Amino acid sequence: GRFKTENKELNLKLRQINSEYRKIDSENKILARELKKLKDSQDRTDYLNSQNRVLTDELGQARSERDSLTREAAILRDTVAELKNKFYQFEKDIVSQEQLLIQSKAQTGLRAEEVLQLQESLSALTKEKSGLQDVLKEKEGELFKKSGHIKDLDQEILTLQSELAKQSQRAQILHSENEQLKTELKNFQTSYKNLSAVLEDLSNTNTQLQNKISALSRVFEDKEVADLKNEKSVVDLGSMKVIDSEPEIALSSLIYQLRKSMDNATEQEKQEYLKKEAVLHYNLGVYYLRNDRFKDALDEFFKSYQLTPDDPDTLYNIGLIYRYYIYDYDKAKDYLQRYLKLRPKSEDRKKAEAIIKEMSK
Repeated sequence: GRFKTENKELNLKLRQINSEYRKIDSENKILARELKKLKDSQDRTDYLNSQNRVLTDELGQARSERDSLTREAAILRDTVAELKNKFYQFEKDIVSQEQLLIQSKAQTGLRAEEVLQLQESLSALTKEKSGLQDVLKEKEGELFKKSGHIKDLDQEILTLQSELAKQSQRAQILHSENEQLKTELKNFQTSYKNLSAVLEDLSNTNTQLQNKISALSRVFEDKEVADLKNEKSVVDLGSMKVIDSEPEIALSSLIYQLRKSMDNATEQEKQEYLKKEAVLHYNLGVYYLRNDRFKDALDEFFKSYQLTPDDPDTLYNIGLIYRYYIYDYDKAKDYLQRYLKLRPKSEDRKKAEAIIKEMSK
């Protein structure tokens, strides 16, 4: 009996270790997702930083070009102003020459050669004036184009500054996100180290338990757990149909049909339905227990117990679960003693008493 108990306890520990292992594996998957998320965020940050550098270079080039054009425009303005002054001076000289010519013609003593020279000088001045007008128009046209280009560059600089500000804001947001992810990653890495240590301990413990179980198996012959009380038959189900499927689905379906039937039933009919439902819960508990689903089995036996608390078979099976699967000896003894009170002359009396005595050692 002692070896059997120890074997059951070791099996329970193994199940707990497997549960811890699944938990650690889940934590590892979460950590991997967080690492990928951090890498993606860092890639986006690197991309934005490269875009910021490109925009900064373009902005610098635009400013340099604007400064160059501004200097050229200033030179053109000075040139235009100088040409205008020169043009005005030529106009004054022409007027002066014209007046001199008129005066010369009025003087009777003036020679014809002097008059001819004055006319040629006036013609040259007029021609040079026309050339200056053409140059002045050309320079004013260049100045207008330069001024327009400067305005375009100013607008482009504003656009680049706005885009740079947006990119900087995005980069700042990503930087904050990266810092948060780094903090989370650091915490996950710490947890991962702790979980890895726990996993290693669990692995070692698991190996030790496996070895111990193997050794125990060689020491004693495995004996069956005390026989369960078998299923109970449910008679007279009326119009209710049993689904041609596995027992779990079939029994659950019958329980559902019973509960629906109670909606319009009389009080006496309800009592009969409750008894039948208790039997169905009991049978479902037997099915679960035979398939090593002892927690589900215990739930179903308790549902049956709540409906029929004086059923000895239900008490017996609950006692066995507490003894062989949950290892709560106090509750196991309590339910088995209730069973013996309800069925003192049972053929299983000696088995129940032997289990109680074993747990009392």
